[in-house]
Amino acid sequence: MKDVVLITGASSDLGLALIDALDSQTMILAHYHSHNVFNDLKFKNKNIMPIQCDLSNKAQVLRMIKDIDSIALPNKIVHFAAPKIHNRHFKNLTWEDYCNHIKISLESIFYILNYFLPKLVKDKNTIDKKVVFVLSSCTKGIPPATLSDYVTTKYALLGFLKSLASEYREKNIQFNAVSPSMIETKFLENLNEKIIELNANRHPLKRNATPNDVIPAILFLLSKSANFINGENFTLSGGEVF
Repeated sequence: MKDVVLITGASSDLGLALIDALDSQTMILAHYHSHNVFNDLKFKNKNIMPIQCDLSNKAQVLRMIKDIDSIALPNKIVHFAAPKIHNRHFKNLTWEDYCNHIKISLESIFYILNYFLPKLVKDKNTIDKKVVFVLSSCTKGIPPATLSDYVTTKYALLGFLKSLASEYREKNIQFNAVSPSMIETKFLENLNEKIIELNANRHPLKRNATPNDVIPAILFLLSKSANFINGENFTLSGGEVF
């Protein structure tokens, strides 16, 4: 039976890199917000079903879930979705800033898993069932300053992941995460270029991460080789975080 992989934030640089790396036989349910980039010729050999949704809108998330359910039951879920980050001091943040991160990164995956996990538990024909969260190395060691809305949400996702791994550990569903350090993608476009440059200069490898540094770990956690791994948060920092 071929895999059905649901990817939230599939139009991000990381999402596109994962799609490129997945087997051509895999059915990919590719969530995007505003840019359907999946008609590009480089994806012509991929089995992609694009699904548009604004994850900050509960009604749209619930509609997306119904749309997905009408197509196929995803046995693997990768959660990339997150709002782009801005460096702002805590005194300049509002609760609405926190809510925006929580809605897109946490509330959306809550509704998705709340709907599909009971179905996966009942599905006895599918053996390989996995959920992978993409977190951040801010969940290891000292988090960066002026990103408290982002950091708070990543820690909330980590707690969510751990509790699900505990609750479903006898249901043959693995929940794991990767926590990369700064990755040079469009996700950083609202940060000061000097901050990105300084981060690369002080890194042990004298560079920031790229999607190609992260995708192999995600592929591993989605594979049968990770069947004995559950509730883990893998740090991908190139030695930056110990």
